[in-house]
Amino acid sequence: MCAVLACVIALGAFRQWRRVQQAMRRAAPLPRPPLVTVTVAGVCVAALLSVALLAL
Repeated sequence: MCAVLACVIALGAFRQWRRVQQAMRRAAPLPRPPLVTVTVAGVCVAALLSVALLAL
């Protein structure tokens, strides 16, 4: 789970970096980062799974 989340974050960070670079070159507003939501959701799911496994 953590490895998959790390891969998703790494790929998303690269995509966000490219979007920011393009916006800066065009002097456009910077795009909003969607990774915050993905990271928080992934950490919450991992924590819930850990608690569930410890409860068994």
